[in-house]
Amino acid sequence: MKRETRIGVLVIILSTLFFLGMAQCAKGQTIEQVRAELARQGVPHASIVLAQARLETGNFTSRRCRVDHNLFGIKHRGKYARYSTWQASIADYKRCISSRYNGGDYYAFLRRIGYASDPNYVRKLRRF
Repeated sequence: MKRETRIGVLVIILSTLFFLGMAQCAKGQTIEQVRAELARQGVPHASIVLAQARLETGNFTSRRCRVDHNLFGIKHRGKYARYSTWQASIADYKRCISSRYNGGDYYAFLRRIGYASDPNYVRKLRRF
């Protein structure tokens, strides 16, 4: 088999695996399902929190999202948390993050609690 043919086959295989991974993640949760679950659990500022989930997971495509069901990059004892379902990840966000919110500008709240180490996090979040 020629080198170009092998490269072409490899690209097809990798593309297929990538899209299968995206489909697996989409089966786990969609934007609408996450939005509905945020509302069901009473998470304040659901549109911002949804943007956080999309930003943290690369629109639900990251391994942490697909395998560990961690929508927010939440860590416990220095290690990324693993959940049995993505809904459990939302419940943990509410318990660990939202429960500390006392009103006002949610973006300012995220900055104040040091939610992300990236100094441009809120700016990126506003774009979603």
